[in-house]
Amino acid sequence: MRIQSYDDQLLHLAADLAQRLLPAFDTPTGIPFGSVNLLYGVDENESKITSTAGGGTLTLEFGILSRLTNNTVFERVTKKSVRGIWSRRSKLNLVGAHINVFTGEWTQKDAGIGTSIDSFYEYLLKAYLLFGDEEYLYIFQEAYKAAMHYLHHDPWYVEVNMNSGATVWPLFNSLQAFWPGLQLEMLILLFAHMLPSSASGKSMVLPLKVLILLHPLYRMDKGATRYDQS
Repeated sequence: MRIQSYDDQLLHLAADLAQRLLPAFDTPTGIPFGSVNLLYGVDENESKITSTAGGGTLTLEFGILSRLTNNTVFERVTKKSVRGIWSRRSKLNLVGAHINVFTGEWTQKDAGIGTSIDSFYEYLLKAYLLFGDEEYLYIFQEAYKAAMHYLHHDPWYVEVNMNSGATVWPLFNSLQAFWPGLQLEMLILLFAHMLPSSASGKSMVLPLKVLILLHPLYRMDKGATRYDQS
């Protein structure tokens, strides 16, 4: 259903806003500045330090805008930003919380699923679910496995040094609360690929990969959900 009086006014405004945000992505790493003046561009005194969440949480909005406007630049810059972050991961496949967008140096090396990093994980999975781009799925799988291995200390998650895996902050962070919802989205991914498989001959490789990520990690013990590392 289309409203007769509507002529893509909101889309034009969205495209205009995105164009004004593009100067933020003009960095050596492709990771954007944390803020940009919509009239004048990036201020010469703007901080070169930004959060992982800030640099990796534009994929959905910019990707959809590229499709609605047939302008690939929006999706291209956000994907470059994600690649810029992921290419600087540690040997443990962990990312830190804050990074210098010019040098690529991690200025805060605490890895976690909460403050300053949370939606980086979220948008990787959602970008695959929405766009079907398997590069996002691959990065998500590697990042998720590392998170479960190094960050999950039953019954919750901690923050660790991204290079050593040593715990640096053992307390619960409220921004971690999205994680169970993310795991439910993984189940959606699993069943979406499994249901038509017998009729269409669709490969079961992806469902098996998801099952490996979600394999019997959980068991009921005294009324609580626990992590079984065996």
